[in-house]
Amino acid sequence: MKTFVLSLLILSAHVVFAQQKDAVLEVRTDERQFQGSINEKYEITVYLKYYQSSGEHMNVYSVKGWYYYNTIQKKIPLVGIYDGDLTLYSFKQKEKEDSILEFKYGETNLWSGLERLMNMAGYEEKMVYSSETKEWSTSAKTLSMRLFTDDLSIERSTDYIKTIHNKEAKYIDLDEMGGYIEGCTLVNSIHTSTENSFLLKYEYGSNPYVQGRCGAGTEEGYIVLKYDGSYNFLSVQNAELYSCYNDIYNETVKSTNPDQLCFKVHASEDKISTVTIDLVKNTITVK
Repeated sequence: MKTFVLSLLILSAHVVFAQQKDAVLEVRTDERQFQGSINEKYEITVYLKYYQSSGEHMNVYSVKGWYYYNTIQKKIPLVGIYDGDLTLYSFKQKEKEDSILEFKYGETNLWSGLERLMNMAGYEEKMVYSSETKEWSTSAKTLSMRLFTDDLSIERSTDYIKTIHNKEAKYIDLDEMGGYIEGCTLVNSIHTSTENSFLLKYEYGSNPYVQGRCGAGTEEGYIVLKYDGSYNFLSVQNAELYSCYNDIYNETVKSTNPDQLCFKVHASEDKISTVTIDLVKNTITVK
């Protein structure tokens, strides 16, 4: 009887392990709180939330929020633009706020429009934070400013693999472990006593600026992310199959193995390679 129960428990454990559900989760955040100072003297807190996309560039958007001096904590409203840097205003006129928030710049293109919006007059206060300029100003004076961060982005989206390790949820940040890829879908997972590996397919837009080079192009391929049985990182392999930026395209090759995908990949300088994706073994072979 004891032997039967023990065998049943072992069998159940194997079934649960085999049925482990892995998934790719996209996590998007759209607000930030920064700590900083003005004139290296007055400590401040800045809160910003994503408001609206510029429409032409996915990484250029308006933000809305407030800041206060930590000793007073009276919120001063802010509107602004994120374009890799931050330009923030405090206005009294709602019309000026709306111009910033809704990209009402009256120009023929985004860049000349941004130049106009980032140099608007009639503000109560203005903050400019970039690699070249870090300042707070009014019509009467300009002081230095500092934010305690190197990343100014407000809206952020990250793909994670959700899996199970030691009966607990484990999350793998694909920005960190997979390189710069987006639009990931999980093709296959392997979990054994010696290996934890993931085969993923990716596809994302080449250029966040739709009017720029490859604005309508894509970057496509597969990656294999490998760990040992204890989730110590081993390797990541990326097979680019199509790239507008890198002038890569592919032709599908018929495979005699139903568990494999095969491509002839054409890269720059007439370089041709054969890429085989094994959908069961989680391997990428390039010849």
